[in-house]
Amino acid sequence: MALLKNPQAMTPEMQDVVSRAVGIWAEKDVTAVAGWLEANPGLASPEQAMQVVRTYLSQNEVEASTWLTKLPPGATRDAAVSTAAMYWADQNEPSLATEVALSIQDSEKRAQALFGVYRMMRYTDTAAADNWLASQEMSPDIKQSWQALAKER
Repeated sequence: MALLKNPQAMTPEMQDVVSRAVGIWAEKDVTAVAGWLEANPGLASPEQAMQVVRTYLSQNEVEASTWLTKLPPGATRDAAVSTAAMYWADQNEPSLATEVALSIQDSEKRAQALFGVYRMMRYTDTAAADNWLASQEMSPDIKQSWQALAKER
């Protein structure tokens, strides 16, 4: 338990064990692990938050959405929200994906999530993705750069 109270002190091997345990727990009772993560955001890694939200969204989008709104600000929340944005972009819900991505506090992570939404949209409808990008409040240089990057992939 002492290691769980100070995740930075864990060896990479122990972090892997904890991540696997969180994954197994999420598969068995995602509501419980989500509650634990909500109550202890500093103890969970961003990767664990991403793992939990993926499972939660696949099992119950409504509950997962409510849970996301309860997460306290920080890296754990930003990671979970970024994963949710990609999920909704993949579900062809660009408005929801954008709204969720825009709630990420870290500006770099927010930009990465928005680019991910754009890239995901391009897989299914390039014209819609480009229209979405044109509607975003960002510099023309960034928009051109995103278009070039997305075309390379």
